[in-house]
Amino acid sequence: LLNFSSTNDDTQISGGSGQQKRAFAHKSDVHSSGFGGINNIAQPGGAKAYSKGEGLAHISDEDLIPYYVTTGQDDIDDKDSSLSTLAYSLNNKEIPSLGRPNLINAYGHYVHDEFRSPYASHLYSMPKEALEKEQERFLKQMKSVREEWGAWTDIVNRLPDNNPLFQTGKEERVNPDFKSVLLRDLPNSKFPLESWQMNEGYVSTFMDEAKALITRVKEGIYAEYGFPIHKKGTDLKYIEEIISKFSIGTEPKDIPGKIGNTKIAWLTPSGMDGLVRKLLHGLITNDDFYVVLSGHSAAAGHGNNFQQNKVLGGMHHILEPVFDKLGMRLISRNMGMGGVGTLQFSMAGKSVLGEADFLVWDSSMTENGKTVDFFNKQAIFSGARMPILFSSSLFGLLPETNNTAWAGGINYGFFYSQGAQNGFLPPTIDEVQAKKVPYAARYLNIAKAENHKLGAEEKYNSICWEDRTDVQPDVDQGIPGGRASWHPGFRSHQMEGRIYSLILLEGLKQAFELWERGIETDGFPLSENYWHVKEAYQTQRETYRTHIREKQEPSACE
Repeated sequence: LLNFSSTNDDTQISGGSGQQKRAFAHKSDVHSSGFGGINNIAQPGGAKAYSKGEGLAHISDEDLIPYYVTTGQDDIDDKDSSLSTLAYSLNNKEIPSLGRPNLINAYGHYVHDEFRSPYASHLYSMPKEALEKEQERFLKQMKSVREEWGAWTDIVNRLPDNNPLFQTGKEERVNPDFKSVLLRDLPNSKFPLESWQMNEGYVSTFMDEAKALITRVKEGIYAEYGFPIHKKGTDLKYIEEIISKFSIGTEPKDIPGKIGNTKIAWLTPSGMDGLVRKLLHGLITNDDFYVVLSGHSAAAGHGNNFQQNKVLGGMHHILEPVFDKLGMRLISRNMGMGGVGTLQFSMAGKSVLGEADFLVWDSSMTENGKTVDFFNKQAIFSGARMPILFSSSLFGLLPETNNTAWAGGINYGFFYSQGAQNGFLPPTIDEVQAKKVPYAARYLNIAKAENHKLGAEEKYNSICWEDRTDVQPDVDQGIPGGRASWHPGFRSHQMEGRIYSLILLEGLKQAFELWERGIETDGFPLSENYWHVKEAYQTQRETYRTHIREKQEPSACE
């Protein structure tokens, strides 16, 4: 129910030439991309097309690469390469970070389709009447969601007829040439006048829709954990209290070890500035945004299904459609690996993890100290992008940079050990009362220590087989392995993923606020000083290089 982000993209517009121009603009609008489609094999329509030999999933690597990688590396025309084993990047000089499935799904969602119930799929061998009943129920439910929460209104339909978007006379959408520069830092003078970035009316309307969407999703998370504030007539004092509970600390006092530390998570002030700049850059250039998790078995999600991991199930599932509506593509990777920590990834720089914009380290059970420092430094110096380092162990990163590192972390004690006392998460007292606790928060805060085993039966919600009427497996499917006592269950993963979500949503909120302030101050279009990233990346990296040169003894190799 957190997918409050779209309206039906199948709108049919007909009539005179003006309406035809509007229909074309609607079809080519980067912020009105549709759900599903024949190239999304995770959806019924795409799966059916695939079974008939249709769609991009059947295109050869040789034909697929130029079809999508239009602003990519200079060496992608190697005819012998295979996307099944090699990755590519949409941008020059970046570490190859996209594989064949990423390219096939470049303009479609893996999961979401708000107009089609996944349980009404023709792939289920069920009576037609039952499938139709499920679809009817689903549409009724989604109609109720849109009425209560609101929904995205297509930008093109809100623009006046005299908007330049309808006067271009072009047969296809005009795209800026990001291939000509590093990191997509294209000067404003190089943007085509027909591009959406140079259309002031379009940008203003887009920002209004985007800010409303971000607010809806943030409030959806609050409601999920028992704190609805979206209903009319809600007490303003209560609203302020709930927003404060879920806020992200960005003041020096919010950094662990400092005075305060009463936020669910924190970023250094420069870390939030860096995140805002990265997101604003992605919004203007329609770039990909990479969230990568590296860690041990608990981080990987052992004992749960793969998609229940904190980055995939907790964050990506609800943010992918948000990023899509904002013209970006969210790429999330669960790179956790049981028992061995992250040293092997560090040795390879980003060649294994790929590019990262938000990099999570979660391996405290298997390594610490200099190993973590090595991971952090490699993350900073390798790859084209400078990531936000999100970790429970930053080693010497903060003192080395006088707290100016692009870094942050979760305040675990605030919402776990203190949760029942400060009211962040509703406490669970016993099995009867647990049924009244919101499902997402149930058993996360046990009110009394002696009841720590409450909810043990519900810690995991993972299976190896979904029952269906048309197939009976020959052997017992059992349950996923790895259900160790120290591995978190699906609710813990989801809670942490929701915190990642709130951090990125706050970053997006501040990005749009900066966009508006920048235009008010310096005029339209937004000055490159607000959103170009190359110089910011260089400044951050030079901070670390300076510290290393000044503080470290030369190695034997030097």
